Amino acid sequence: MSYYYSDFEDEDDFMEIDNPFAHLYAKQVEAARNTDRMIGTSILHRVPPEIFAKICSSLEPVWLINLSTTCYAMTVKLSLESGNRIWYDAMPPTLWRESEHYQDEDELWIVWMRQNHPELFCPRDERLIGMEDCQFLGIAGDAFPSNVSRTKVSQKGQDVKHNHTPSCSAEAMIPHGNKAALCGREKVRCLGGTYQPYLNYRREILGRLRTKAYCYFCMAMKDTDGHLLKCWMWNMLICPDCVKEWTISEAAIRELRIEALQPISDHVCLVPHELNGVKKYFRPEIDGALRIWTCVDFATNVGILKERRYMKNMQRLEDSRLERYRREVRHAIVAAAQKIWEGIDPNPEQLPREGVLATEWSFTTQDLTPDTFRYCRDRWAPTSKLPEFLFAPYDLAEFPTKVPLALSGTGYMVDPTMCIRSVSKFVKTFPSARWISNRAMQMLHQLIIWSDPRYCHKGYGGYVSKWVDAAKKYHLDRFEQDLLNQTTVSMARVPVEEHDNVFYRHLRHAREKAGLQLRGSSSILPIPQRPARGSYLDQYSFEEFVRLDRRAASEEQKRAGQLETFNKLMRNTCQCCPMSGWRYFPQGYEGLIDHMRDHHPMQFWALDDWHSIG
Repeated sequence: MSYYYSDFEDEDDFMEIDNPFAHLYAKQVEAARNTDRMIGTSILHRVPPEIFAKICSSLEPVWLINLSTTCYAMTVKLSLESGNRIWYDAMPPTLWRESEHYQDEDELWIVWMRQNHPELFCPRDERLIGMEDCQFLGIAGDAFPSNVSRTKVSQKGQDVKHNHTPSCSAEAMIPHGNKAALCGREKVRCLGGTYQPYLNYRREILGRLRTKAYCYFCMAMKDTDGHLLKCWMWNMLICPDCVKEWTISEAAIRELRIEALQPISDHVCLVPHELNGVKKYFRPEIDGALRIWTCVDFATNVGILKERRYMKNMQRLEDSRLERYRREVRHAIVAAAQKIWEGIDPNPEQLPREGVLATEWSFTTQDLTPDTFRYCRDRWAPTSKLPEFLFAPYDLAEFPTKVPLALSGTGYMVDPTMCIRSVSKFVKTFPSARWISNRAMQMLHQLIIWSDPRYCHKGYGGYVSKWVDAAKKYHLDRFEQDLLNQTTVSMARVPVEEHDNVFYRHLRHAREKAGLQLRGSSSILPIPQRPARGSYLDQYSFEEFVRLDRRAASEEQKRAGQLETFNKLMRNTCQCCPMSGWRYFPQGYEGLIDHMRDHHPMQFWALDDWHSIG
């Protein structure tokens, strides 16, 4: 679905979007515009360009728009001529596959003239010299680049006016290609492709925000279920993922127990939005109020609260005598589990009990085989990392208080040593070697039995955060390696007879967007080969050899840029399931891996031959 917005009265009307939280910064903006004192004391506009670009790259486009309106210095830094690359870097992946729709050809041509022929502009009023003076200076028509329009220049002595209203009709709008074709500029079909210095990325972002069909923060058009966004909060369209990131529930604020924030409504301007019976507050407002009273934002306050609770609990474990006994048993279980993981009997000297065909630790189920252990061990779970999948780091550490909170994880296997409830019971009946081996085998079985429907529940491997993260990282590295080896772009994993299959249309569409193949074709466009050295003596003249060599070098450089664009699109915007062909959300390799883990667990855990198809 494409949206066009052509009813722009002037540039201010185009640049101004509905800003529901503009009143939060009204005083600062007014002071910045009316006084030079704030501009002189500001730090951000005086930092080096590299640092300024790095700071801006961490902001969402909507915050970048607010920053560009704070003062004149920010407006200049984020203009088309000075900060166009910043807007390109800030463009979210959800827009990378889209085409341009909101460009002004006259503006782009003026910018190109000002940068390439500054002598044509008067330094005081920046009036452009007429076309006859261009011809007098020897600037021919072919001096203009192919991607910049060649519109008529204003006559000498007349001020140049930016016409941001090409037409009030969507049929005559620039995105339809009529004006772009007449002016000699090719329409950009992929905004996430190679950076175009004469393409106004800011207008593309603002134009889509004006359609009110994109999320204000991530600029996505659909939610995780593939449906169009319908959640409006504070006059902003927000996707479910951004609701979690940019809103805070009232219960979460009260959990901090900061008396100065009670009642909360006295410290915010926006009325809390009620979503599913829960009051939601706008996070930037809560962060601003917390910085006044605690000097840190909400996330830092939550981290401090968790750290205090964690250290209190670790201090109790470190001083407990029973916990020290449990730690000894845990280390014994880990040692037995590592032997089993390597296919070694942890107790070879023990004979099986009467009536039992094999020792209790042996492989008794179809899912639990030495090959299964070997599959995981060779990919994402080497034996050295097995302890961190079975127990939390503080459960194995001699001094738990020295283990950072960040290493604790969010889920682990059920601790079998918790059945030891007293020191006297531990002293009387120390766990036997058979008991330890059985507990180790049971934990490994629950770690890899991914065919069980309860696998994602507590006590199983799908609940262990580090185990899941290790598997996801393995598949992500596998995908990225295919990109580097050009396995994905060449469809090496796809049989040749299926290259025209509609199942792989998304992959071919990505190659079309990157310029690697023509529409309707299933093969990549060939590039001319460089002539062999010395061949000009036998086949070509020296001039023809140089011409062919330069042409081949130029095509090779162009192909490198196309491959980079394709890898970028596939890495961040692919959204087609390799098992069903249906689309999934959120997009990108991370979204694909999460989709496979949730909807195709057997392929995710037991196979590594699935790949992205677009």
